[in-house]
Amino acid sequence: MLGLAARGVTPLILGDLKPDYVALVAALGGQVVRIGPGLDRINPLDAGPWRQVLHNVDAKTATQVRALVTDRRLNMLLALATLVRRGPIAPDETTVTAAALRYLAEREGDTQPVISDVLRIIRNPPPEVRAVTLWQEDHELPRYHEDTANLQRTLLALLHGPLGNTFEGQTTKAIDLDTSAVCVDISGIDES
Repeated sequence: MLGLAARGVTPLILGDLKPDYVALVAALGGQVVRIGPGLDRINPLDAGPWRQVLHNVDAKTATQVRALVTDRRLNMLLALATLVRRGPIAPDETTVTAAALRYLAEREGDTQPVISDVLRIIRNPPPEVRAVTLWQEDHELPRYHEDTANLQRTLLALLHGPLGNTFEGQTTKAIDLDTSAVCVDISGIDES
């Protein structure tokens, strides 16, 4: 890693478990992000540098970038939900989650969505979210809530469980790609 840094390559350690690389990255003058309760927080729905691209591309490319960001957000949220649930997310839950993320992306301003925003949209579904379910009519709302209850419980567990302080809210320290090295130290996250 030291040799690569000397050649101008920016090493990225995006999950230092022990931590093994914190001291080296600090010695290189790089960025260390410490993730865990009471430490730095990462919004798993943070689009990162992709948001900056939107201002410099044509409408077609911007649409493609937004779709890519939504897909990445979905993958991150489903991965965390699977960890919390300790089992797979059902296909219909994935569809509702994707619809909620698309709904939020279409209305996104300067502030990026967070997990509690997704839960809020699933709990109080607009027609765009209910449209991807079998329960689209107003009189079918109780059935919609019944079908999404496990998903809502999973998101609540994510928000209020051991990972809540780590992943709910805006990112506190964005990764700086213009530094000599980056280490994301996740040793502060409990093994559970």
